[in-house]
Amino acid sequence: MYNLMTPFGLNRNNEKDYNIKVWGEGSVNAKPDQAIISLGVVTKDKNVKNAKEENTLLSNQVIKGLMKIGINEDDIETATYTISPMYDYQDGKKSLRGYEVKHMFKITIKDISKVSEVIDVATESGANVINYIRFEVSNPDFYYNQALEKAVISARKKGEVVAKTLGVNINKIPLRVSEKDMHQIKPYYERTGLAVMDGATPIQLGNVEFKSRVSVVFQYEMFE
Repeated sequence: MYNLMTPFGLNRNNEKDYNIKVWGEGSVNAKPDQAIISLGVVTKDKNVKNAKEENTLLSNQVIKGLMKIGINEDDIETATYTISPMYDYQDGKKSLRGYEVKHMFKITIKDISKVSEVIDVATESGANVINYIRFEVSNPDFYYNQALEKAVISARKKGEVVAKTLGVNINKIPLRVSEKDMHQIKPYYERTGLAVMDGATPIQLGNVEFKSRVSVVFQYEMFE
């Protein structure tokens, strides 16, 4: 995208100073090297104590199972723990049916070759809910900077094309550079409900895409 601040729609500082505003975009793809899994244990019972005790038992089994396959205890975090009453509604009346206890974990997997194994071991140990699997890179700044560099180079090339078309020379040092947008698109798998399945869980990896967008203002002079 170009914004030609020429005499036809000009932003100028004085009679001979003119600006060219251009947009540059850059993107970089990276192989993920870690994964975040949200999974947990849901138990239900008429008695809240029984629901809590069963949940504690299964949750501890999940933690122990994951640690046995090399997941560090520090990488197994409690994300949420809730106790919710369950009600039945009949003829406009509400009656207590029991309680639901939900313990959700956030698990960081630093060896992505273990993702399928983690899911299988967790479900075999008692986990019955998976919210999502998200793949990430552990050093995002490295790729952000590459995308930003590409965006700036793209903007400079556009500025040079515009200046050449106008028949003028631009100042190589930009008057202003603004970073407008930078984000990453992560491979994301959402699986709501029961996570129990037969056989090994197949997981297909995708790339993490980093995008950057900048606006650059170059100054040029009109020669008489």
